[in-house]
Amino acid sequence: MNSRVLAIALAAVLILAAVPLGASVWADDDKERKAKDKIAIKENKQARFDDDEDERASASLGSLKATGKGIVVVKSPGSVKTSDATVDLSGTVLKDAGKNAKVSVNGTVAYGGEQWKVRAEGKVKAQSQSDLGRFQLHGKLFKDDERGQMNFRLNAILLPAQDENTWKFVGESPVIVGRHARIYALTGELDLDRTQPAPQPAPGDLDHFVITPIGNQVAGTEFTFKVTAVDDDGDVKTNYNGTVTISTNAGTSASGQAPTVTQSSYTFTASDAGQHVFAAKMFKAEGNVTLTVAGSGKTATSNAFEVKPAAVSSVAISPAGATLNAGASATFNAAAKDAYGNSITGAAYVWALGTPSLGTLAVSSDTASVLFTAAGVSAASSSALSVIATHGGASASSSVTVTVNPA
Repeated sequence: MNSRVLAIALAAVLILAAVPLGASVWADDDKERKAKDKIAIKENKQARFDDDEDERASASLGSLKATGKGIVVVKSPGSVKTSDATVDLSGTVLKDAGKNAKVSVNGTVAYGGEQWKVRAEGKVKAQSQSDLGRFQLHGKLFKDDERGQMNFRLNAILLPAQDENTWKFVGESPVIVGRHARIYALTGELDLDRTQPAPQPAPGDLDHFVITPIGNQVAGTEFTFKVTAVDDDGDVKTNYNGTVTISTNAGTSASGQAPTVTQSSYTFTASDAGQHVFAAKMFKAEGNVTLTVAGSGKTATSNAFEVKPAAVSSVAISPAGATLNAGASATFNAAAKDAYGNSITGAAYVWALGTPSLGTLAVSSDTASVLFTAAGVSAASSSALSVIATHGGASASSSVTVTVNPA
């Protein structure tokens, strides 16, 4: 079974499961029919719509084209039928407020060998920083003689724009085409052609700040992050000129370095247009580190991230030496640290005995420790026990002295 047939069958099963076969309409359509049971009301509404057509055309600020495909499910008592459906709409822009445009459309909806005309109005709302874009229409479906009119309602999500005025869209909810039919899995493309530049609305009041996501960092390495002022419409507040302070919960390293944030107190300027990039540097290796921005009565905190140790800078061996009789053993441990005193987990260690004849070395599986067993000697002898630690593309070495006495 190919994917298209499987999708149609699945849509039918979902509808059958959601609504009993004996039901002739969806619940919301029942309410609509009861509220509009007089033909005269419909005719009056249609007449007013027709009278306004000339006004809509003369007020046009641009044009639009929307085409899409989906799977229609037609339900009637005792049966459910599915088929491919197409939506082909074109129209005009009645009102253009930058990110929001009021539109009027005409076109067709076709499925099951039939074609219906569409007349509808709605809006196109472009994507903002805090919300997805929307394409919404409501109107009527009818045949050539305009008899038997049915309700038409489309609610779709606009995906990120391909360019300034072209979007892919997907149905947010089933498209309503009359009492018995719904179009599922609608996908398509919307083109909005403005005949004049869209006016840019003035930014609203400051609503909150947004800090760009911050990944894990390395101690002592500077990183950047951006702070954006967002207005109450979910857009960048391009005229924000307030002062913000940046703070962090990061601690001070073992070697005494405190975290730093450049411009920890900063006043936004016109050239920032509501967005500014800051730099920070952490020195203590730890988890759950955050940055917080505060200003103009608003506060925002970044995601939690981890600060990892830097490259190895030193290694220490404990104990700091040993004197053994022949045949005795002692364990030595190595501990690597970075330049800020952070302990390094996962460093690789290589052990060596300066005078191999003085004993044997048994290295642990993680290479961080070694068991030294003294060999037999005729007179007291000493040797260096050394280790080289490697981590982060760097290495460090250290050594202690072991002395072996005769048994």
